[in-house]
Amino acid sequence: MSKRLVRMHALGLVDYRRLEGNQQITLLRERVPEKYFTIDLKAYNFRKERALDRMHAMLAYLKDDVDCREAAIRRYFGESDVVTCGHCDRCVARRTKPMSQAKGLLYDLSDRDGITIKDFLENYPVSEQESIRKDLRRLADERKIRIVEDKIYRI
Repeated sequence: MSKRLVRMHALGLVDYRRLEGNQQITLLRERVPEKYFTIDLKAYNFRKERALDRMHAMLAYLKDDVDCREAAIRRYFGESDVVTCGHCDRCVARRTKPMSQAKGLLYDLSDRDGITIKDFLENYPVSEQESIRKDLRRLADERKIRIVEDKIYRI
């Protein structure tokens, strides 16, 4: 209790002096009568909604169905041009799932329209990059993607 009183004294809300035995508090301002005390409901509801939005965003971030944790964080902070990172636990798990590599590449390209081949390959280990290049060529031949001036576009 005395820590709070010391803090209130530092803020200039009360005059608090620690005495031997008895403690004494002097209010420096008159208390507002309860009938004049109001809460701005519009501001209160706005803050409540913001708190609920933050809570829901945190819960969504923790769920297993989030595509990319980094992208979720970027969207939370208002970024609109968000792409999957390729290195968070969700991206790594998606790449290591037992699906064909070409199908996984299409999934990884889902929100990276217009990414350069070089930038796309940087998300994968060097040992896999040649195999990925071949799959990208095959996907282009199958008309599932387009490669224009070294940039990849989904069809």
